[in-house]
Amino acid sequence: MWRDRQRERLATADQALRAVRPGDTVAVASFSNTPHTLCRALAARAGELRGVRVDHLASLFPWDPDAFALTTNYATAADRVAVNAGRVGYLPISHWHADALPPGVSPTPDVYLVPVSPPDAEGRCSFGTGAWFSPVYCRTARTVIGEVHEDFVRTGGDSWAPVERFRHLVPAEEPTGMVTTAPRTEEETAATEVICTLVAHELVHDRDTLQIGIGTVSSVTNGTVTLRLHLSPAMAKKLSHLHHVAMTVRLALVASGSQRISVVAAGRY
Repeated sequence: MWRDRQRERLATADQALRAVRPGDTVAVASFSNTPHTLCRALAARAGELRGVRVDHLASLFPWDPDAFALTTNYATAADRVAVNAGRVGYLPISHWHADALPPGVSPTPDVYLVPVSPPDAEGRCSFGTGAWFSPVYCRTARTVIGEVHEDFVRTGGDSWAPVERFRHLVPAEEPTGMVTTAPRTEEETAATEVICTLVAHELVHDRDTLQIGIGTVSSVTNGTVTLRLHLSPAMAKKLSHLHHVAMTVRLALVASGSQRISVVAAGRY
């Protein structure tokens, strides 16, 4: 069991965040990989820390801009009001180089907070479904603290860090991500129906891969899904003689935080 093998690194969030000192720069894993357990522990120390900068790009944690000097490159529901008021530093970043941090963030932060999987037999901790800038930060930060999620998937490529790179491993107390669904107006609902209909009928083809972003159009929580089935001429000819067809469709939906939902839809057509 990894906890037994890494006993010297195992710590509570409060114990681990003692690594942050006044005047430090803390980088936090981005967006869907926001490590909420570690963030809450750092926020709890706000009264005893001074001059701490937090670089949290596309943050999903409600940081207090009066307690920390905050920097982001993408305003979310967690900080949009503070960004618009000028209380959170905003970096207008449109692109960056592979294997490098975007301009404007600290290239060598004192502490990096990142969610990871438990170390495998070879001591590799995966960044799950969202590597973002973690491979670079894990190489450049003075101290790396991992928030361990037992359910994290292990992806290929440069999406892991050796367990030796972590000063502390903290068991997660809540999942990463958790994007707040924005309320949708009637106008946006109508636009969503038009956009999704055009995409389904004109743009999507067999074996295509879709990437769905964030916003009122894409944050669909209910509605109608249209599936297009392209049949061979021979199969279509066979089906044309039938009065109805019983069909079962199985979908596996994977959210950004690694949560999985299986949907089975059966019907007679």
